[in-house]
Amino acid sequence: MNTMETDELRARLTAEGLSAEAAENDDPIGAETLRRIYKLNNLNRWMWSRIDPFVGQRVMEAGCGTGNMTAFLLEREYVCGVDMNARHLEDLKTRLGSPENLDTFQSDLQDPRMRQLAEKNIDTIVCLNVLEHVDDHESTLDHFREVLTPGGRLVLLVPAYPSLYGTLDKGLSHFRRYGKRELLGLMKSHGFNVASHRYLNMFGILGWWLNGKVLKRNLLPSGQLNLYNALVPAFMAIEDLTGPPCGLSHVICAEKA
Repeated sequence: MNTMETDELRARLTAEGLSAEAAENDDPIGAETLRRIYKLNNLNRWMWSRIDPFVGQRVMEAGCGTGNMTAFLLEREYVCGVDMNARHLEDLKTRLGSPENLDTFQSDLQDPRMRQLAEKNIDTIVCLNVLEHVDDHESTLDHFREVLTPGGRLVLLVPAYPSLYGTLDKGLSHFRRYGKRELLGLMKSHGFNVASHRYLNMFGILGWWLNGKVLKRNLLPSGQLNLYNALVPAFMAIEDLTGPPCGLSHVICAEKA
C-alpha cells in the first residue's frame, strides 16, 4: 500500500471512529480493534469461560497482543506471552504490572526460534484469533507441537465459515476463515488429536456478514460492539442451551499426539 492509499485508509477509518493513537500505528485497524475489544468485558469473559477448562498451569499465549486475554491466564503457574510486535509486549507489561509469573518472548509465530520455548515445559498453548493472521499456519502448528510437552494441549479459537470472508477480514489482515472439516484435518495432519470442538458466537454471524459483506466496512462500529457486549449474558445462556449449531468462531482443544 503506497502513502496515498495509507492516508486515504486512515481518513476513512477516522470517519469510522479511529482513535488518534491507533491512527499513528503501523497497523491502525489492528490497533483500534485491540483497543475496542479490550473494553468488551462481557465478551472477553465469555471467551475465557469457553477455554478455561482446557488450560493447564504452564501456558504460552501465542499472539498475546496487548493482553486482552492474558489477564485471565495469570492465575496459572507460568505464562509466556508471545507476540511479534514489541510495542504490544511493552503495553502488556505496563497494563498488567509485570507480575512474577509473566514472561514475554518477541517472535513471529512462523520463526523457528519459537522452538526455544520447549525448554519452558509448556503444557498449554492458547492461540485466540491469531492463526488466521499467519500466512504459513502449517509451520506455526509444527512449532506449537514441538514446544508442547507430551500430551500438551493447543487451545485454538479461529474464525469460521470461509463464505463470511469480507472487508472486515481484509482490514484485519486475515489470510483465511476456516471450515470445520478443513480445520479438523489440519489439526490431525500436524500431530494433534482434537479432544473438543464447538462453535462460539452464533449471533455474531449476522453482524459480521452485514458489516463485512454488505456495508464493506473495515472496522466494527463501537456502538454495535457496545450493544453486543451488553447482550452477551443472554447470548451465553442461549448457546449453553443450543450447543450451538453454528457460530462466528471455532473453539478447539487439541492434544499433542
